[in-house]
Formats: sequence, C-alpha cells, structure tokens
Amino acid sequence: MSATNTPVVFVDGANGFIGTTVILEALKQGYHVKAAVRRQESADAFGKKYPEHGSKIDWVFIPDFSDQEAVAAALKGVTYVMHVASPFRFDFTDNEKEVLIPARENTLSILRAAAKNPEVKRVVITSSFAAVCDLLKGMWPEKTYSEQDWNPATWNEAVRSDIPPFVYCASKGFAERAAWEYMDQEKPGFALTTFCPPMVFGPPQQPIKSMKSLNESVDQLWRLFSGTEKEVPFTNFPGFIDVRDLAHLHLASLTNDKARDKRYLVVGGHYSFDEAVVVAREAFPNQAARMTPSTGKPAPEHYKLDVSKAEADFDIKWTPFKKTIVDTAEVLFKTEALLASA
Repeated sequence: MSATNTPVVFVDGANGFIGTTVILEALKQGYHVKAAVRRQESADAFGKKYPEHGSKIDWVFIPDFSDQEAVAAALKGVTYVMHVASPFRFDFTDNEKEVLIPARENTLSILRAAAKNPEVKRVVITSSFAAVCDLLKGMWPEKTYSEQDWNPATWNEAVRSDIPPFVYCASKGFAERAAWEYMDQEKPGFALTTFCPPMVFGPPQQPIKSMKSLNESVDQLWRLFSGTEKEVPFTNFPGFIDVRDLAHLHLASLTNDKARDKRYLVVGGHYSFDEAVVVAREAFPNQAARMTPSTGKPAPEHYKLDVSKAEADFDIKWTPFKKTIVDTAEVLFKTEALLASA
C-alpha cells in the first residue's frame, strides 16, 4: 500500500500505448501507480509529459523480466498487477529466443512474483485476439469466435515458421495458456483476469519522440493519414477496440467479482483500413489531400466475434469506430505539428 493506504496498481510496459492509457485511467480512478519501465529515460519522458502526476507514480526499472528477484522486488506493496508488456515486433530473426520464450517467461515471471506477495489480490493480463484465432484459417466467415477458442498453433510450428505474424500470434497463445496453467497448478492467493483484444486503436497518450516511434497499431493508421502508404493495405484483423475501453476494462476488473479467474474476448466493433481513411478525410479536410487514396470499402466477409460475456459482466458501451478514428487522427496531427515546431 502507499503511505495513504491507497491501493497500489502495478503496470508494466508503462511507457507504451496501452500501458500509458491504463496508468492514466488508474490515476483518474484514484489509485496510486507503480510503473515499470526498462530505462530511466522512459520515466523521465512520462514525467515531462505528465508533471501533474509526479507524486502519484512510483517508477521501478526492470531491464530484464527474466530477473525474478527484480520483478518480485517491484511488486512489494502492490495490491493489483497489470501485465501489459509483451514483445510486438515482426523484425525478429530467432522465433524462439526473441518472441516465444520472452512472451511466455515474462508472463510467468510476473505471476511467480505476485504469488510471493500476499497483498496482491488480482492480476490482469493483456492477452490478444491472437491467442484466440486460427491465423491460418484467414477470414473464416462461418466461424464465430469467443473466449472459448484458442489459437491452435503448436510450439514446433511457431519455431519453424517463416511468417512473423503467425509467430507473434502463437506467442500470445502460449503466454496466456501458461498463465492459466500456472493458476491451475499453483493455486496462488490472487485471482486472474485476461483480456483478448483485436487491433487496439485510439488516441496515443504515451510520450512520442518522433512520428517514426509510434506503436505498431497506431502507426498503421498514421501511415495512411500521412500518405506514407501509397495503397491501403488489406485489413487482416477486421476487429478493433478503443484503447480507452480496454483501459477501462482493466481497471473495472480489479474489483468486479464476476471477473475473477475469467477470460474475455473484448471487441468494440468491425472496421477496414479503407473506412478509417474515409472517416479521417471527412473529419480533417485540410489533411485529406495527402492521405492514402481510399474508396471506403468495408472489410471482406469475415468471422463473427461474440463479446456477450464481456458486455454482460461489465455493462460496457463500446466507443464507436468513427470516434476512435477521429480522436486518434486529431492527436496524431497535433503531435506532428508539435514535433515539427520543437
């Protein structure tokens, strides 16, 4: 607990897209935050962007999450744990060492450390629709996915694959499965909640050094809004959630008894990149000329997504796609202008 007995929420990946939004939501709800990053410069950048929150955040530095002692020390005095950080990149050369093992072991490291701290009441893990879907089935129009589904990829298939998205999706499945297996075998004193979002969009609130340092999902939109992409790419994952909705769910799950030891598929709606461009073009006509040309065609016929469990347990009203895109584009254009004038 903090000095004022305010519950403390631990958030890793604290300088990232989702992590930052989770932290800001936690602070808004009156929690004290213990934020984990790998480097001092990340904490400094956050403090510079949000000086008003300085007294409400304790920063801890964990360069390597395989360092069990460092993770355990970071969780001292913590009431709730948010494991948000996970490798999300496609430029790796060793599937196992760079993606598969870190995703699984970092998750287990957090759980083992939490188990050593009797104060921890709930652990929340940001998993992914990647842990739910069968990537090789593609759009699979006759399928309805729910949290009952699991990515069927095997470890050996992921090790041998030369398809980076397949390896990434597999890693999310392995990490989340490892978490539930740990809970079943070790039966720690805390409850677990996992969320499986698809593409996460929304206004980036993390410190941004340059427009080339955006997180992957927002960068995909920026390449269209800035005209870097000459053609609109195929929408491989036509489901989305607003990052603010995802952060709200993370915080709501901490005290929601219905969410104890539950897994949720969380999706705000369906979209296409073509539709995103048209929404942004209409909202920002002064930027329209440089955007990637688009006819606004919807995503191809694809799988359905059953999120009734999340809607029932959290009574959430999803942020509409248009608002998500407009709010995202507004922040991106303002950020570009600020960086250019700096």
